[in-house]
Amino acid sequence: MADIEEDPEKIAARVREAWSRAFAARDIEALAALYDEDALFFGSTPDLCLGRDGARAYFSTLPADVVLDDFPAQETRRTGPDTIVAAGCWRFLFGGEARPYRLAWTLARRGGQWLIAAHHASARP
Repeated sequence: MADIEEDPEKIAARVREAWSRAFAARDIEALAALYDEDALFFGSTPDLCLGRDGARAYFSTLPADVVLDDFPAQETRRTGPDTIVAAGCWRFLFGGEARPYRLAWTLARRGGQWLIAAHHASARP
């Protein structure tokens, strides 16, 4: 049996759970801390945000009525000993209106911690 720390699904689930908790609490610092210092971040705006500071700035500008409604398990693939790609769908409520999105993350192990190195979200057609 594989060590739980090496199971890509469990690693992605821990990051997803931490992200969901921080988002629900509007804890911008906890959200930013989940991203690598050099992260590439595409959110729901057209601009590419760079690094942890870019993620922090992005989350600081989200309207208060945006709520994460559903964030099920993602498909995961290990692409190297310190890299996992995770992709799936999630749903937000914008002022009560449901909007589905696609999400892809690249998770990278940095100093023993799994961080989001790339985040790409786009509206689901």
